Amino acid sequence: MTTLAQSVRRQVQGAPVFSAWMLFLTTLLVIGLIAGIQVLWFGLEVTNLTNTVPWGLWITVDLSAIALGAGAFSLSTIVYIFRVKSFAPIARIAVFVGFVGYTSAMLALVMDIGRPDRFWHPVVFWNVHSVLWEITMCVMFYSAVLIFELGPAVLESEGVAKRFKRGPQIAHQMHRFTPAVSVVGLGLSLLHQSSLGATYGVLVARPIWFKPSLPVLFILSAVAAGGTFTLGITVFYENMIGKRQITSRLRNQLAMFAGLMTLAYLYLKLWDYLATTYYSHLPARVESTNLLESTTPYGVTFWWLEIVVGRWCQPSFC
Repeated sequence: MTTLAQSVRRQVQGAPVFSAWMLFLTTLLVIGLIAGIQVLWFGLEVTNLTNTVPWGLWITVDLSAIALGAGAFSLSTIVYIFRVKSFAPIARIAVFVGFVGYTSAMLALVMDIGRPDRFWHPVVFWNVHSVLWEITMCVMFYSAVLIFELGPAVLESEGVAKRFKRGPQIAHQMHRFTPAVSVVGLGLSLLHQSSLGATYGVLVARPIWFKPSLPVLFILSAVAAGGTFTLGITVFYENMIGKRQITSRLRNQLAMFAGLMTLAYLYLKLWDYLATTYYSHLPARVESTNLLESTTPYGVTFWWLEIVVGRWCQPSFC
């Protein structure tokens, strides 16, 4: 009897590169497990995080994982709300990538909060004035949306369908609610993706980052990065197993979509720079910007890494 495990085993046996990649991921998982045990046992002091520097590289992992999972809500919106059926083959891949991204972010946050035993506190002790509380609740609810959207693919898979006969019937009923669930997911995604940008406006660096355009910039960058990352993962998987998952036409359409979102981000980013930095001479903002540029390579990273490399090269590669 052909099972899901046997199908995966055939792919692995026919693709040595896939086996090497799985071995590499397993090694990373072992290293991560050891590091996670050390954090839980010895506390956050092993990461050099302090009350003075409470955010380190970990927050980059959290934000990146959530942003890279944004392809799920953008592509699901295109397929289930705007009814562009040509994007349907990539939508399920995007939902799976989004699920992996959000679960990875939540796992990193469990390690990052210092007291993982209190992970349930935001659900019980509401702080409606906190941006991070709103992000936490939206991420939790949107993760449930991703599980619902991923459910039909799991129930309809060959291995599950042979063991659970009613799986395809339940999946068919779940498909009927997919458009409504996609609308809810779109709202939740827009809320927490934009709130991630608004978070910086309520911190100590408020004079620099408090601006109405930042939440919009975070949404645009998440949509562009999420679509590009989903396309990259798909192409990478195709090359490993030697089998095409999406057509060349769909690949080009998705690349064009991601490129247009990137150009929209670039346009708004340049206008944001001109309005808030080049033409603005507010004393607090000028002082904070000078301090930032004197203590960090912000000018180099902004112009060369974000604008030139990130925004000009990405559409070219797409």
